[in-house]
Amino acid sequence: MHECFSSIPLQLAKDNKKFQYKVVKEGYNARYYDASLRWLSDSGLIMPVHHLKCIDFPLEAYEQLSIFKVYMFDTGLLISLFNEAVIAKIHTGDLGIFKGAIYENMAAQIMYANHKAMYYFEPNTSSEIDFVTYCGNEITPIEIKSGVNTRSKSFDNFVIQYHSKIAYRFSEKNIGESDGVIRYLPIYLLPFIF
Repeated sequence: MHECFSSIPLQLAKDNKKFQYKVVKEGYNARYYDASLRWLSDSGLIMPVHHLKCIDFPLEAYEQLSIFKVYMFDTGLLISLFNEAVIAKIHTGDLGIFKGAIYENMAAQIMYANHKAMYYFEPNTSSEIDFVTYCGNEITPIEIKSGVNTRSKSFDNFVIQYHSKIAYRFSEKNIGESDGVIRYLPIYLLPFIF
């Protein structure tokens, strides 16, 4: 359990945030760590977010239990696992390579606190939708951007392909113009959409 728990910052710092057992310990697999991850989840320390193999109602039917990301239940707890030098930089506002991980973890924590089902979707190996959930009765994609660059071709393609009625893109920018479907909001407003 300790090995799984301690690996979470590294799991989230990767470009591909999918939980990989080889990051925990080379040569080990799900058979060895599955019970540990389940215990950490049941104890409320981590939140697994499962991959969707396709987008359709109900999302639960397309959840792939063997492919998932792991977020910490508390973002402060995530930061406490970093080494002292990284924590000192974070306190000065320099989030470095962990910026995306911290922002996504905050989003997962907020969604979990609001009892939202959370999934993620990878239409191909070069694109990913950070979160897919329900808002009202609609399947809703949510993109978390850790900077001010809010462009994402994969997110735009998702909205078009799956005829999303509403989509959210959160970033460090202020409230932006909505194009009718995609709403551009600052990250601090995430708790208020639920």
